[in-house]
Amino acid sequence: MGLQFFDWDYPGAQYWEAQGLRAGWLTIAQFPLLLLLAGKRNLIGYVVGVSYERLQILHRWVARVMLLTATIHGGVQAYGWHKYGVMQIEIDTDSCIPTVGD
Repeated sequence: MGLQFFDWDYPGAQYWEAQGLRAGWLTIAQFPLLLLLAGKRNLIGYVVGVSYERLQILHRWVARVMLLTATIHGGVQAYGWHKYGVMQIEIDTDSCIPTVGD
């Protein structure tokens, strides 16, 4: 989470876009760790020598931080688009956003 709030100084209209993209990349970067911590017999448990019950706590916290950064990603992107009046343009032109009838 510290990386999300480090060096927030972006000029102009790109401020909200850059913050949303940073949160999205942080969410993606945590995904391999979440997978490595999943299950009773995981690679991290073998390497560190810690039981899966203790690693499950870390797994849950990684998932919570992923949920938080994904929510920040969506919220900040939508706020920036709405603030500068490009929400409809993003919905019409971005192929990632599912719409009714797709």
